Amino acid sequence: MNSSVQFLIFDLDGTLIDSKRDIVLCVNRALVDQGLMPLDEEKIGNQIGRGTEYLFRQLLGTSVSDSEIKTLVERCKHFYSKHLLDHTCVYPGVHETLQFFRTLPKVIVTNKNQEFADSLVNKLGLKTHFEAVFGSEAFPTQKPDSGPILKTCAVWKTEPSQAVIIGDSVFDITAGKMAAVKTVAALYGFTKAEELRRQSPDYEIESAHDLPGILADP
Repeated sequence: MNSSVQFLIFDLDGTLIDSKRDIVLCVNRALVDQGLMPLDEEKIGNQIGRGTEYLFRQLLGTSVSDSEIKTLVERCKHFYSKHLLDHTCVYPGVHETLQFFRTLPKVIVTNKNQEFADSLVNKLGLKTHFEAVFGSEAFPTQKPDSGPILKTCAVWKTEPSQAVIIGDSVFDITAGKMAAVKTVAALYGFTKAEELRRQSPDYEIESAHDLPGILADP
């Protein structure tokens, strides 16, 4: 193991689990129920990663009011609570990779609602690998702000230079760079590879299987 790596911070959606289809279906269900047109799966997928309100605002722009956005968020959360695991699964290689890093402290930092994050981590058999799961309500700010990353490093008494964040979104890489931790872009997730590469991550992986080889001693 690379001795400079002491702490691993993982994103959830698009990094550990493939939850895209369930999220997209619930977003479109909320849109249709509010008399709006459903949207393309890829368009919705590109906006996943910074919370539901941000997602709807990015998708709809200024064409809808704040109150309509609030209603859409509540409808989407209602549907999602009943359909968390219709299609969602753990990505190939994730369990094996987490087991490989079993001696290192690992946490999840996600912009997903805490209740949903906890439920998915528990039901998909990921809980035993992590010391904590931090959802959107856990910190005063969310990714891409560096606060959640710096706070978790401080709690685990780890210098940022000894920590790594692994994520599939621009928000993950931005937060990691602002916190001065090493960044790993998961190219297999929801964000297009070219968008992630524009953020100049320290490393790239095309599968969870690739992480041990990147972070192990050369």
